[in-house]
Amino acid sequence: MSGRGRFRAGMGLGVALLVLVHLGAGCSLKPVRPAVFGNEQSAAKVLIAADASDFKGAVVKQLVEKLVADGAFVRLAPLSDLSKLNAADYKAVVLVNTVIAWQAKPDVQAFIKRTQDRDRLILVSTAGDPEIRTDFDGVDAVTAASEMENAGGLADEIAQKVEKLL
Repeated sequence: MSGRGRFRAGMGLGVALLVLVHLGAGCSLKPVRPAVFGNEQSAAKVLIAADASDFKGAVVKQLVEKLVADGAFVRLAPLSDLSKLNAADYKAVVLVNTVIAWQAKPDVQAFIKRTQDRDRLILVSTAGDPEIRTDFDGVDAVTAASEMENAGGLADEIAQKVEKLL
């Protein structure tokens, strides 16, 4: 492996460890710790706002690794910080939402409602039933059951959607 290859492999491992630390462990929902990954000077800026759970952590970890490896700058934030963030500051915004009573969480709903250019939003909702929909006009939405064996496939699906926006 060349020096550059070892550097990229080491960087990937470092990103993975940082994402895990910021997402926390366990299956109960809790806020993620804010963090940034990648080159802040990159034009490909992505916001990922989420709550932490084992499943969401696995999805977000793999998503951040893919995006950073492709040169993106990623800001990770808890959903509770959405009121302080502006979608216009990012090329893509991924909202990792937990469906509660068949609806998106209030922080997510408020963020979507105040975002004018919804084309840059990707709403990822986890629910016990993947048939539950939390669609908003103009927002690309994905619903998935929180099944660990599907985390990689969901991360790939989200990454493809994000890459189209970058």
